Amino acid sequence: MKDGRPLAKGRGVEILHEGRILQLKNIHVSDTGRYVCVAVNVAGMTDRKYDLSVHKPPHIVGENTLEDVKVKEKQSITLTCEVTVSPTIAGVGSDGSPEDVVVILNSPTSLVCEAYSYPPATITWFKDGAPLESSRNIRILPGGRTLQILNAQEDNAGRYSCVATNEAGEMIKHYEVKVYIPPSFQKLWEIGNMLDTGRSGEAKDVIINNPISLYCETNAAPPPILTWYKDGRPLTSGDRVLILPGGRVLQIPRAKVEDAGRYTCVAVNEAGEDSLQYDVRVLLPPVIKGANRDLPEEITVLVNQSVLLECSSSGSPAPRNSWQKDGQSVLEDEHHKFLSNGRILQILNTQITDIGRYVCIAGNTAGSAKKYFNLNVHVPPSVIGPNPENLTVVVNNFIALTCEVSGFPPPDLSWLRNEQPIKPNTNALIVPVPPSIEGPEKEVVMETISNPVTLTCDATGIPPPTIVWLKNHKPIVPPNMDNAMGTEEITIVKGSSTSMTCFTDGTPTPSVSWLRDGQPLRLDAHLTVSTQGMVLQLIKAETADSGTYTCIASNDAGEVSKHFNLKVLVPPNIAGTDEPQDFTVLRNRQVTLECKSDAVPPPIITWLKNGEQLQAIPPSIADEPTEFLITRQAPAVITCTASGVPLPSIHWTKNGIRLLPRGEGYRLLSSVPPVINTQPKDHVIATDKPITLQCEADGVPPPDVTWLKDGHAVVESIRQHILSSGALQIAFAQPEDTGQYMCMAANVAGSSSMSTKLTVHVPPRIQSTEVHYTVNENSQAILPCVADGIPTPAITWKKDNVLLANLLGKYTAEPYGELILENAMVTHADSGDGHSELVIEKVSKEDSGTYVCTAENSVGFVKAIGFVYVKEPPVFKGDYPSNWIEPLGGNAILNCEVKGDPAPTIQWSRRGVDVAVSHRIQQLGNGSLAIYGTVNEDAGDYTCVATNEAGAVERSMSLTLQIHGAWSAWQPWGACSESCGKGTQMRMRLCNDPPPSFGGSYCSGAETQIQVCNERHCPIDGKWTTWASWSACTVSCGGGARQRTRDCSDPVPQYGGSKCEGSEIQSDFCNSDPCPTHGNWSPWSGWGTCSRTCNGGQTRRYRTCDNPHPSHGGRACVGPDTQIQRCNTDLCPVDGNWGNWQSWSHCSASCGGGEKTRKRLCDSPVPSKGGRSCPGDATQVSRCNIQACPGPAMRKIVSILNPIYWTTAKEIGEAVNGFTLTNAVFKRETQVEFATGEILRMTHIARGLDSDGALLLDIVVSGYILQLQSPAEVNIKDYTEDYVQTGPGQLYAYSTRLFTLDGISVPYTWNHTVFYNQARGRMPFLVETLRASSVESDYNHLEETLGFKIQASISKGDRSNQCPSGFALDSVGPFCADEDECTAGNPCSHTCHNAMGTYYCSCPKGLTIAADGRTCQDIDECALGGHTCHAGQDCDNTIGSYRCVVHCGTGFRRTSDGLSCQDINECQESSPCHQHCYNAIGSFHCGCEPGYQLKGRKCLDVNECRQNVCRLDQHCKNTRGGYKCIDLCPNGMTKAENGTCVDIDECKDGTHQCRYNQICENTRGSYRCVCPRGYRSQGVGRPCMDIDECQNRDTCQHACKNTIGSYQCICPPGYQLMLNGKTCQDVDECLEQNVQCGPNRMCFNMRGSYQCIDTPCPPNYQRHPVSGFCLKNCPPNDLECALSPYALEYKLVSLPFGIAANQDLIRLVAYTQDGVMHPRTTFRMVDEEQTVPFALRDENLKGVVYTTRPLREPETYRMKVRALSYSANGTIEYQTTFIVYIAVSAYPY
Repeated sequence: MKDGRPLAKGRGVEILHEGRILQLKNIHVSDTGRYVCVAVNVAGMTDRKYDLSVHKPPHIVGENTLEDVKVKEKQSITLTCEVTVSPTIAGVGSDGSPEDVVVILNSPTSLVCEAYSYPPATITWFKDGAPLESSRNIRILPGGRTLQILNAQEDNAGRYSCVATNEAGEMIKHYEVKVYIPPSFQKLWEIGNMLDTGRSGEAKDVIINNPISLYCETNAAPPPILTWYKDGRPLTSGDRVLILPGGRVLQIPRAKVEDAGRYTCVAVNEAGEDSLQYDVRVLLPPVIKGANRDLPEEITVLVNQSVLLECSSSGSPAPRNSWQKDGQSVLEDEHHKFLSNGRILQILNTQITDIGRYVCIAGNTAGSAKKYFNLNVHVPPSVIGPNPENLTVVVNNFIALTCEVSGFPPPDLSWLRNEQPIKPNTNALIVPVPPSIEGPEKEVVMETISNPVTLTCDATGIPPPTIVWLKNHKPIVPPNMDNAMGTEEITIVKGSSTSMTCFTDGTPTPSVSWLRDGQPLRLDAHLTVSTQGMVLQLIKAETADSGTYTCIASNDAGEVSKHFNLKVLVPPNIAGTDEPQDFTVLRNRQVTLECKSDAVPPPIITWLKNGEQLQAIPPSIADEPTEFLITRQAPAVITCTASGVPLPSIHWTKNGIRLLPRGEGYRLLSSVPPVINTQPKDHVIATDKPITLQCEADGVPPPDVTWLKDGHAVVESIRQHILSSGALQIAFAQPEDTGQYMCMAANVAGSSSMSTKLTVHVPPRIQSTEVHYTVNENSQAILPCVADGIPTPAITWKKDNVLLANLLGKYTAEPYGELILENAMVTHADSGDGHSELVIEKVSKEDSGTYVCTAENSVGFVKAIGFVYVKEPPVFKGDYPSNWIEPLGGNAILNCEVKGDPAPTIQWSRRGVDVAVSHRIQQLGNGSLAIYGTVNEDAGDYTCVATNEAGAVERSMSLTLQIHGAWSAWQPWGACSESCGKGTQMRMRLCNDPPPSFGGSYCSGAETQIQVCNERHCPIDGKWTTWASWSACTVSCGGGARQRTRDCSDPVPQYGGSKCEGSEIQSDFCNSDPCPTHGNWSPWSGWGTCSRTCNGGQTRRYRTCDNPHPSHGGRACVGPDTQIQRCNTDLCPVDGNWGNWQSWSHCSASCGGGEKTRKRLCDSPVPSKGGRSCPGDATQVSRCNIQACPGPAMRKIVSILNPIYWTTAKEIGEAVNGFTLTNAVFKRETQVEFATGEILRMTHIARGLDSDGALLLDIVVSGYILQLQSPAEVNIKDYTEDYVQTGPGQLYAYSTRLFTLDGISVPYTWNHTVFYNQARGRMPFLVETLRASSVESDYNHLEETLGFKIQASISKGDRSNQCPSGFALDSVGPFCADEDECTAGNPCSHTCHNAMGTYYCSCPKGLTIAADGRTCQDIDECALGGHTCHAGQDCDNTIGSYRCVVHCGTGFRRTSDGLSCQDINECQESSPCHQHCYNAIGSFHCGCEPGYQLKGRKCLDVNECRQNVCRLDQHCKNTRGGYKCIDLCPNGMTKAENGTCVDIDECKDGTHQCRYNQICENTRGSYRCVCPRGYRSQGVGRPCMDIDECQNRDTCQHACKNTIGSYQCICPPGYQLMLNGKTCQDVDECLEQNVQCGPNRMCFNMRGSYQCIDTPCPPNYQRHPVSGFCLKNCPPNDLECALSPYALEYKLVSLPFGIAANQDLIRLVAYTQDGVMHPRTTFRMVDEEQTVPFALRDENLKGVVYTTRPLREPETYRMKVRALSYSANGTIEYQTTFIVYIAVSAYPY
């Protein structure tokens, strides 16, 4: 062995004379180490150690040549002899194989690299070839000698290399670090789904007769040994259990109940052990008692009774029951109760709706079972509603009687008339009403009644028939009245009388009653009735008598009414008109004149002054600011401008209190001097930009504003304009606008002024300069840049887009404007007046480029560009050596690469003479000199000279030629390296013929040669051939076996080689999957109840795929599980239904409340087949326009004066108003549309001026306006109107306006069309704009007049010569003709309506306009709820309408006619499945190809590799729908020559890592290091540690003593150790030692000891020789002896420590002289001691001694017990005394 590892023969290693001699050939430094010779035989083992050190001779640095050293006399000299020793690392083998290091996971380890060298070597560490440095887990100690792995992990495994290097060489030592991982199942819990492994103790369920596989996978290293246990007992493969080789999988092919239990997999390797447990449960599918799919249990119950459906099921685990009714789950509620955990379904108070098929489903994880019940609920017949009797009807009228009977099954009905069956005729008709499934049975009899009759409805099964009596003794005539239901209008004057007549007749005579305003009328002397109440007399009417009077006449046949509207009028009168009234008032004071009248209706009041009618204008206040923000202590002016006729007076209030003319902090003024709001002092604007100088002045009256510039008045022009607000607007500023501006505001109260400065900035401009500049290097270049602008621009320079002042490291900015370059100086001169020069002193080539001068100020920037070109003198490129060494006869290149601008010329010379160019010597394109095929004459000095316009440069160099080395002849061959088989031998040659000189190359080729040599044949070990194919499996499913064989012939063992190891036969289990069971249908159930009683319903029947269920891959049942057929196809009666309501009629009033009506027809559908007519009325009446008629507030908006302000608008510029254009003769059509939808139309016809100059205007108004109440506050906003010339004598105007309603803005639009005499010409512009502002109005309530004020002006439009959108230019006029968008672009999807300047779209019925206003979209009546479909129907929306269709469930589709449903074949239409789809009625299901499993609708590939389908020596590769088994060899195995994998016996070949007292045990594919019994492992390569078994409490029963490798149990004195070596047993000294205690004494063996106890027999007693009892032997006639006890018995009992209380210890029995237990015996203690922990009781004729407290003290107790046996007559027959000794041990054993 070398360094602890076995040493085998190899290159340079020979083991001779049967191992007694180790020979190392051609020894190297790597052979250094400890060699051990180990001798072993049956008698023992010994060894001998050798420490081998290999020394390497020194090496002197430098060539081994004679060196001449010259030195002058008396001078010092130093001769250097540097010696180096290449590194040597301890422990490096001759073959360089790595040192194996094993470490347990999470443990530390160290790698030591001891290197010897001179000078000291540098140590570097590598891992897997990559350099290694200290990290968190790896630490390299200083010097690199030691590498520590602090906490070994899996990724720390690998090959580590220590490289020792110095100038003499290097050496490498490799370490193969293996990290052993103890078995652990913890990490596999996370991937339990993949490996089917779980936590320890995981429950695994399997259905009986199904297979189950338990997996035991661990990532331990090396692979552990796996052992299986069941309930603690080891398991091996057999008929019931199969364990795959290696133990990774345990399989039970067909699980039985007895296979349940705890299965444990124990994994053990050198690093530790772990276990995995499974609790296997065998599940049994449910079974339901009495379940029969073919014969459902029929159950019938009466309505409102309860019923129980019982479903008893069994299975493992206990199944859970669920219930379904007709395929729907039954949930527990007040009606349904689940009893006995769902085993019983209780239905309380059963109803018709409970009829159906009920299914009990018992399910557990093993399967399910079903039991079917058909529940029928019967309802006895009963009549619904009271029995009508003595009905009275109108003569010859048609009466309908309904006989409504409930019951199930439905009862039969019949009708009788006067106890005779009714036959249908013209006077009688019987109509059956079809019931619903749950509804009552109905029949209606209709007959014309003229005489009393008796009608009877007889329902079969109802004991008492229903009898209806109809009595009709005489005709009944309803009341009749003239103008019935009408209204008569009556108007009288207050104080007059009137009467209201209401004549009526009828049979019986009607009674008459009166109402007033809907309330009963109270009669008095003022109101009387006569003529049987038919005349109402009113005497001296008062205004309170006004109202509506109603006369009502009624009898048994009906009633009729008539209305009277009475109005009582009062003539006009004025209060206080008896005499005139005079008033005297102060000037400018208010006076009020009253004019009151109580006339009915209210009169019209008119005021006159001096005979002329007054035109009063109420006061109004101008719209002025009402919110102010002022500074404290600063003055503020609030104005109030009022107008009215007469001129109103003004007063002020504060917080509701009227203010005096003067007060604290205020005063009232009639005028206020101007105050100008503060504005900025300076304004700056760029040229050609607009600016507005504000001048907001306040004062009373409003002041006039003027402007001055530099003391001169500003004259308005096209650029300068003073606005109405006082601001000065400059359209586009120019430099001459710069100056000081002053705003002056003045009114009668004073004046004020404000100054501001305006500055106009001008963008920069650069004067033209040269563009191109050419300059020599190191000369001066000046780049000028002259710019002007306002303000003066700043100038910056850039070179190649880099700012010169900011280019760090290249330029340095100086305070005086210079920029310093590294090799030149740039002066940047800026005069401050826009002039700048860039001065470059001593320019270099780097200064060439593009220079940009940028002039910039606040309003812009401008750039100028200059290009600089710098000439450059020649410069050599690169730093080349001055001495060139080239091989003799080779090629030499003397480099002379030069750069310069312009390109320099190059000339070569040698010793002052130009070099002549020839075929062998040439000058290259870059200036270098090339010499081809060098000869000795080419050696020498050369000079290269480069010249251009900027200068010249030269370079000198020498050329030296060198000689290459050549080989000597080969030396003889050396000895063969192998003694048998193929070896190698080597020979050498030297590079010394000649040796290389002047740096010549060394000889090319190898200096050694190796050839194969062969002395004799070596032994050949036999090897197995590849395994033959597996034999066929013994069974196709359910678990079988198979075999395969191999031969030891690849190769056959020869030349003394060993035979093959292992078996030639291999077995494996196969086809372990359960056999498939194909599903089969159960018989069809009976047909269910029809879903309808008429019109065609559906009935269903079912079957299930459970006869049997498909399992283990068996095919599912083919075909549907449900069948549907039509039933009850007779047509049902069709009840009439109303059609849609027709449109409402027009409202009878536009405001104040009117009426509108609409109608509908009973035609959707028309009643047929005896169906009922439509219920309800065919006509509806509704109130409409109930809003109050418009009040005065709204009249402000209706501007009927609109044409007036157009005709009189102020003309601005060349624009003309309406009067100028038309001379006041025109027709104007106007339409106003409000945002709320109202539309108002007006026609104005202007007929010129009258003699007074007034405009004659006719107005026609129609339409609707926005309805507002009078208190509403309405204000009109300013607006504009655009007037467009659309043709000769024709204008079109439009605008959008706003008004505020109580502060809320409301829009409304106007458009006008104006026609006038085309001879008047046209407007000067195509478009003119009218601006309206300050709109005010005042409505006079008394005179109903509207005062209107407006400011209007008209000017040219913003685009006065362009036609607006919607118009096209007609050049004839020119005019703006309307553009017909409908014709041009067809913008609407349906109907397009052209309008002036625009268009609008409309849609047909059933469609509505979309949000874009152009396209029509369908109205979805179904979504909006506007349909009339019944329950059970679906609303199907169509384009423009809808239809009612039958409702279809999921999986069905309506037919095209909408009347029936058909199944959807989802498989053909949508391909919902991944692979296979199978259609079913109303549904579908999916299927998969073999090798896939269904999950949802997708087919997922089955990973068969998880089922261990391949052999252990194969790798499983999953494929789509299958798998492949690929042969490979796992770790610990090697592939034989025949391709099979064979195990490597690491224990035999010495490659294991078992050390010290560990024992190597080979396993398949690996090995394990085990410790002897009594030792535990510390890991591979570490000594086994003794196990202290005594640390386990259960090791020994008494005391434990640990020994090396074992332990010893010790027992207390008096005990001996049992054969198991753990428990202690008491030694019976009395028996084993034959203790003789003497006469009348007994040896009492106690636990751990014994004692001799006195047991004397009293006088007259003899000791029985066998039992030892003392038996009485009385002399004759000795009465005292006869009365003494018959026997005395001693009992000895030894008990352990710790017996609990109430434990029975001894049973004492008294016997007769014949040895029979006495039948009548009692026991009692004699001389009882209180401290004794025992008591006595009688039990079954025995005396039982038991403990009264725990026995926790080692002690011996004595008890005396007396037994009394009685005869049949009650006398004592026997007495027995027991002396009981009880010894309690100190130990519990």
